[in-house]
Amino acid sequence: GLVYVVVNQPRPLLRLGQKVQIDGWLARRAGPHNPGQIDRRPYHRAARNLAVCYVNYAEAVNILTEVADRVNLIYRLRQKLQNLAYAQVIDDASFEAAPAAANEDSQAFLAALLLGQRYHLPPRLNEIFARTGTLHYLSLSGFHVGLLAGFTWCLTWLLRLPRWLRGLASLLALGLFVLMVPPRAPIIRAGIICCVFCIAYMTRRRADSLNLVSFAALILLLWRPLDLFSPGFQLSFIVVLGILIFAQALRRRRLLYHDNGHLSRLQTFPWRLAPGDEPLPWWKYLISSAARYFLGLLVVAAVAWLVGMPLIAYHFNRITPWAVVGSVALFPLISLTMLFGFTKLLLAGVFPFIGWLLAWPLRSLSQATILTAEQLARLPSSNINTAAPPVWFIAAFYLLLIGAAWSLRKGKGMARLTLMGILIWILGFFWLAPFRPQSPPAEGARLNLLAVGHGCAAVLELPDGKVICYDAGSNNNFNVGDYIIVPFLRSQGIQNIEAVFISHGNIDHFNGVLELCRNFKIGAVYTSEYLSPLRGPACKYLLQELAHLEVPLRQISRGSHTINANTPAQRNYQIEVLWPPQLNRAGDLDANDSSLVLRINHKLGAILLCGDIGSLPQQKLLQLQSPALLHADILLLPHHGSAASILPAFIDAVNPRICLASDGRLQQTSFEKLRQMLPDRKIIHTHLRGAVTASLTKTGIKFHCYHEEKKRDQEPF
Repeated sequence: GLVYVVVNQPRPLLRLGQKVQIDGWLARRAGPHNPGQIDRRPYHRAARNLAVCYVNYAEAVNILTEVADRVNLIYRLRQKLQNLAYAQVIDDASFEAAPAAANEDSQAFLAALLLGQRYHLPPRLNEIFARTGTLHYLSLSGFHVGLLAGFTWCLTWLLRLPRWLRGLASLLALGLFVLMVPPRAPIIRAGIICCVFCIAYMTRRRADSLNLVSFAALILLLWRPLDLFSPGFQLSFIVVLGILIFAQALRRRRLLYHDNGHLSRLQTFPWRLAPGDEPLPWWKYLISSAARYFLGLLVVAAVAWLVGMPLIAYHFNRITPWAVVGSVALFPLISLTMLFGFTKLLLAGVFPFIGWLLAWPLRSLSQATILTAEQLARLPSSNINTAAPPVWFIAAFYLLLIGAAWSLRKGKGMARLTLMGILIWILGFFWLAPFRPQSPPAEGARLNLLAVGHGCAAVLELPDGKVICYDAGSNNNFNVGDYIIVPFLRSQGIQNIEAVFISHGNIDHFNGVLELCRNFKIGAVYTSEYLSPLRGPACKYLLQELAHLEVPLRQISRGSHTINANTPAQRNYQIEVLWPPQLNRAGDLDANDSSLVLRINHKLGAILLCGDIGSLPQQKLLQLQSPALLHADILLLPHHGSAASILPAFIDAVNPRICLASDGRLQQTSFEKLRQMLPDRKIIHTHLRGAVTASLTKTGIKFHCYHEEKKRDQEPF
């Protein structure tokens, strides 16, 4: 197998093919530590990446021998082709005249759409296309390859080249395009199908579409068998097969055993036939052609959405009800953009004036596409977060589709019983969505403390269904919002967040907040008065982006009012702000000591969230609060459970039944000090046990750890 090496500092002299000596930390691939977090170990195993090596310093990588010129010719050819294509299509003087933000978005969009380079795409744009169900346009597939091959064929036809030369030119264009784009399953599938089709065209043989798709799947699985379990492979082939079988059957009106004419009348418009079989006027012919085109596009989009919807819900925890509308609305803009982009890619190198002529239309079309997608993303219920449906439920749907496809393939049409089963399944899917693994707490509150390494991310579910987040950040996990917190919330079927509390201005407590704001509707973000742009560039950027996203920002202090229950009958809990005092009363506090301390008080118990407060705030709270008003059954330990920051008197006053520590890689000496300081307390570390869920119930505190060690963890405590 292979070892994946991560160098945490720039090492610009590294080249492919060099022989190097590395000193670092070697470890096996770790699995997920939180619900909803993607287990990437199967993908790494498929690529034979069985271990990871972390190198902290660039000096720990020593180059022993340089690379030979003959090494990895294909890799270097691909690199040159990618750089040439990017410069040909994206790097243009016309982009420099546009505003900076629009310029970056347009360039990133064109790079993703035409060249498959999605790593340039900002997270905001990626989320917009995901919410509208049109992210498939930015994933290179048969649509892109077919359009390129068709465009090449048209050019050669205009040049009056013979049939074999037209097919050969299309094959050459396809080969170069597959070399310059990332080798993902959809593009390889489309490349194989188009290459076989071109060969069949050159030899005057008929190509069967289902055979071509099956042949491409066989080639891919022989090359990489574990791709069978990857979402890209599954969606690519299932959606294509669904379009080939069901969309064609709908357009040919062969869907049912007994067609009573309703479907035929639905697809026959009054302007398609003239009285007495006379030729249609030109305007009626245009209307008829546009209607047939729109209907065909609508059928394809609807079939693709329906066939892929269960897999998208299972792998990505989302449902996009407006995906059909979005796909139809963006199709003309996407098609024109790709047509102009491929024209520039193929001809601008030979005829530079063509590149100059097409630069402005490309930029305008890309901006229009992005603007349309943004408007579609604002539609109500454009995205529904859902937990993964049960595997048996998804299997039942695809078994029904297999039965329907078999009947259609035999020319019998779809049995009414099968069609009824599919309709019942669809109704059941939307009835059961969002498939929440656990219902909202009907009695007390539920605290979910996620395992984010050295940082903090706590999700609190209240009895009235409201959800609040206390901190969202980490020092150990890259993009903790997109990779850990957002997937967890989606896996629980959570749609909205009432409030996000940022305890203080350390980056390991807020660097995932913006991802929450981009993916969920946020009622308000609460911070203390001490969090200001003067705390550093990270705080300044956070506050600027919150203003840009139009998320309400409220500053609170001790005694401030936050949120209320939905109804008077549910007002059996209170969220109390215990610390810090107002800015002009507490003097100058550092970032840790100015942390927001929240106490969620419920008739079944209390939860205390302490941020990173040190000994000084703990002493002040002992003076300001009586033991009864400071008591909590569940305590989030101050400063990630650091023994040096905790006062035993403070813990005794709180008198918790469970202590939670959101910590990273644990040092044995620190753990022992904390254990000696709190010998009689139940302490749970997220680094050891993964995400922790603790609930206040009538029978006591129930808690569950993602990495179970003892069965009694699920019992009342």
